Amino acid sequence: MEPKNPDEFSIRKFRDRDLPAIYEIEQEIFTPPWPRSAFLYIAKSGWGTRGEILLLEHKPPDSKPTPVGYTCLMWEAGIGHILNLAIRKPFRGRKLGERLLIAGIQRLVEKGLSKAVLEVRSSNSIARELYEKHGFTLHHIQKGYYPDGEDGLVMVKPLDRK
Repeated sequence: MEPKNPDEFSIRKFRDRDLPAIYEIEQEIFTPPWPRSAFLYIAKSGWGTRGEILLLEHKPPDSKPTPVGYTCLMWEAGIGHILNLAIRKPFRGRKLGERLLIAGIQRLVEKGLSKAVLEVRSSNSIARELYEKHGFTLHHIQKGYYPDGEDGLVMVKPLDRK
């Protein structure tokens, strides 16, 4: 289902004041969530020279924007990493995750990187289908990658460096 009004959603770079909202989304979506210290590190260190967080905001008319999703990106040695991508549960099924993924891929292309890499739970068929739709293919299976013992699928996408 497409958003009723796609203009109500926008993507921008993370600002320090976004940290509480991002951490709240992280806790809602991931088990176990990244520790708050990971986001503090990203926000407060020099990490911005090799990565960034993109924030998806919902901006209904006559209301204050509300963060509803984010993706964490990192790059090194010509490779871009999509570390995580999350959309709040009430906003799922509106192609917002896809919109955020496309923005993340575009950011990695802008950095001149040769490929993008990500990990996804083997049980997360919805995410796998989205990644495959956008050119990610299975590179290998990382046995017991997640803390609960679930396997991680490492997926790779060549990037067109126009």
